[in-house]
Amino acid sequence: MSITHAEHMKLKQYMADDVEQFITDGLQDWATAAEGAVADAQDPADDDSIVYWLISLAGNLLWAATVFFPPAGLAAAGASTATKVASMVGATVGSDTIRKMAQDPPSTDEAKKFLRDMIAKKADELRKMFVDSADDWIASDLANYVTNEMLTAAHITPDSGGHLADDDAERLMQSVREKATLRAYTLEKFLFPGGDITAGNLSTTLRKFMLRELNRALSDYNRQFREWKKDRHDYVWQQVREKYGYSALTTTDLYGAMAIVKDHKVVAWKSKLDLLQDEYAEKNPFQPNVRFHGVPAHLHGPLFLTMPPDARAYFERITGTN
Repeated sequence: MSITHAEHMKLKQYMADDVEQFITDGLQDWATAAEGAVADAQDPADDDSIVYWLISLAGNLLWAATVFFPPAGLAAAGASTATKVASMVGATVGSDTIRKMAQDPPSTDEAKKFLRDMIAKKADELRKMFVDSADDWIASDLANYVTNEMLTAAHITPDSGGHLADDDAERLMQSVREKATLRAYTLEKFLFPGGDITAGNLSTTLRKFMLRELNRALSDYNRQFREWKKDRHDYVWQQVREKYGYSALTTTDLYGAMAIVKDHKVVAWKSKLDLLQDEYAEKNPFQPNVRFHGVPAHLHGPLFLTMPPDARAYFERITGTN
């Protein structure tokens, strides 16, 4: 049993505007959920790393992309779309921006604003990508789904010849839309196949999903920051011994604030210890490498959470590491 080709095409055209609106609304909810997940997530264990954490989350939004990945074994088409999403959000900050942030970390408020701006920017880019690819999905998956819904609702029998009259098709298409079937199917099967969502409060559901990813990643992030901080501590005291001798370890000379002058102006007051810490951070910027459970491992590749590949190459070049 089937409806005519003309009716099928009419159905496709009828749904296109609705699907575009579902995508727009859904990605607005996604952006709201991403910001909410960051606000709800646990803070890093060390206050000194909060700004680095926020920069990390802005530099690589894979944590917010897990909802786009279908569970393992589902249609390859969904996985292909999610892979495109990963390529768009997996490394969102250029090397120049990362270099400036590493040398002069922003305040927590500035980092949060940067994160919000990056999420909004990516939501706009994702909307265009999904809208551009929606026609093929509508023509195949969604149109077939609604056709089956219509045939079931119409109680078509062999006596009817398997066709719907135009008036009946219009009425049933309207009925499908009024029941929000199109919206639920679009969100669950096309936009967020990995988010385990329902037609209820979308933003809340997505936020909980992302929050789980963030809290998983944070424990590994904390471990990496502790290790980096220990290496910085060892470096600082090795430099103290080499530059000032063992006698300096018990003096206050290391802790007294000195004026930092730039362009004939005092821009900061820092101790010798502070300057040595800055020196280490510039040579060896903190580079967490955190993976997310909801994203296939092969898509992470060599990416650092804070460092896109070109930035990583830059730091390897100036520090002589690889």
